[in-house]
Amino acid sequence: MKVAVITCYDQVNYVRAQALRTAFAAAPDCSVVVVKNSQRGLLRYLEVPFKILKTKLVERPDVFVITFRGYEMLPITLLFKGRKPLIFDEFINAGEYLAEHGKLNLESPLGKLFMWWYSGLLKRCRFVLADTQAHAEYSAKLCHLPIDTYRALPVGVAENLFRPDAAKHVLAQDGSFTVFYYGHMVPLQGMQYILDAAVLLKDTHPEVVFSISGGKEKDRQAVAAAVEKGARIAKYVDWTPFDKIPEAAIAADLCLGGPFGNTLQGQFVIAGKSFQFLACAAPVVIGKNKVSNGFVDKQNCLLVPQGNAQALADAIAWASIHRSKLPAIGRAGRALYDERFSMRTISSMVETMVKDLRV
Repeated sequence: MKVAVITCYDQVNYVRAQALRTAFAAAPDCSVVVVKNSQRGLLRYLEVPFKILKTKLVERPDVFVITFRGYEMLPITLLFKGRKPLIFDEFINAGEYLAEHGKLNLESPLGKLFMWWYSGLLKRCRFVLADTQAHAEYSAKLCHLPIDTYRALPVGVAENLFRPDAAKHVLAQDGSFTVFYYGHMVPLQGMQYILDAAVLLKDTHPEVVFSISGGKEKDRQAVAAAVEKGARIAKYVDWTPFDKIPEAAIAADLCLGGPFGNTLQGQFVIAGKSFQFLACAAPVVIGKNKVSNGFVDKQNCLLVPQGNAQALADAIAWASIHRSKLPAIGRAGRALYDERFSMRTISSMVETMVKDLRV
């Protein structure tokens, strides 16, 4: 079976796309043709359709797969694919995203028209991929599709980078306790709760210091405001190279995975950074939601309610007091990762999906 894996995104090697390419290539009797953009910006929307058509005519794939973020390529690929099956990695439902970010009221005439059109596109897909079962169920309900159209696959991790021996953790000689977070101040991640927790810890646990990476000018301003309130943020940089994140995670005493924002999307996802920290066997704080079953507080993670700075501060304080327990929590987190979220697990799920395609 020849599988054309299509990516049209500003991050063509986003871990989700890489995971799907690897998993399909590993499936028995499957070969992968990679279709992806080399152009940036709007030019990619001209480049990729041409490549899709060329791939259909020259390579004659048996299956088309669109990786995240491929909404724009969905109608185009449906037009070109003919009778061949299409697998669409929805990842995040388009209507859900637009509604949560205030760009579309799904109850308005325009919103209902958009969902009618978008649902019609999904109905023509053989499978729709989501990151979690809860997300799949939400999308199926929103689009009035049967749940057996969906397959839930974990996000994936670059396992050559995120591994337990990526770096060695050494306890600070001065007794400080470093908490690491990277990401952006989007509602889903809930960075404001992290900064509020840092302020809450300033007097009760002065040994706790934060290392924060990622964001734009508004994030820098929010960090500066927290520091003015007494938050001990020892390091803030606007960007950390991807290949340096494992080292930063394991060098820290505790990592913040989240999500902490208590948004609609936050109820259905496990943050990509959480998978990365688990893969590194680094102790991680997880935001509790509909898909946090399997995560056990103080056993394989620290589990906190979302949207609650005090609860997050309490978890960090517990970790600082009980830092001798953290290595075991990190190892248990890695065991959970191996069992449920690893590339081996993703590949097994894709192999099953390929078998279903042949039925």
